[in-house]
Amino acid sequence: MIGKIDDIEPPNVGRIIKKGQPLFSVKVGLRTIPFLTPISGKILKVNTHLKENLDNLEITIYNKNWICLIDTDNFDNEVKDLKIGKSAVEFYQDEIKDCRSHFKSIVEERKKEKALAGENGFYFGKIETLNDKEWAKTIKQFFSK
Repeated sequence: MIGKIDDIEPPNVGRIIKKGQPLFSVKVGLRTIPFLTPISGKILKVNTHLKENLDNLEITIYNKNWICLIDTDNFDNEVKDLKIGKSAVEFYQDEIKDCRSHFKSIVEERKKEKALAGENGFYFGKIETLNDKEWAKTIKQFFSK
């Protein structure tokens, strides 16, 4: 969905963060996408190598491509809200379905306005082609929950 990430702004080590607050952000062109923390705690470590190897994120978000290590202080209460196992798979399947529907509506709206990006409309993985209104709507729907 995001396409090529131009930069990443990791959190500061030692920062105390509460569940739902912005944890880190990625830059796509001149725009920024915030990612919210799923748990509360203290940032213990940041993956400094990731910033130098952003292309690796196009391959996988796992293995050496972690963002930070958080010493959680409320895990017992917050774990019930995390998506793990089957619920994670269902969550991602629903998000993919919602994403397809979201971008299909953007393409339909662009067709009405005769403002297509390229001959086939919106290109998946090219979020930078969104106009400001589409960008704000996309960030609100998929990154501000």
